[in-house]
Amino acid sequence: MGRRPEPVSDKIARGTYRPDRDKSMTVALAGDIPETPDGLGTAGEQFWAEAYAEPWVTSSNGTMVLLIARKLDERETIAAQY
Repeated sequence: MGRRPEPVSDKIARGTYRPDRDKSMTVALAGDIPETPDGLGTAGEQFWAEAYAEPWVTSSNGTMVLLIARKLDERETIAAQY
């Protein structure tokens, strides 16, 4: 057994807080919908809106949502060429 971890707020108040040693995780709250990035086509914008309408998708999933939205736009472009 060991000592319980000291709260981050206590470390900050004392001035001994070191962000490089902080292993806590930040959780994004539902309802934080980031702005639609520029350059997305119709399919990408539609997916962006639908993805963030789901309660389990948060702003921390932004990279994956953006990559999928771009791939959907790419698919639409390729389909239009054929």
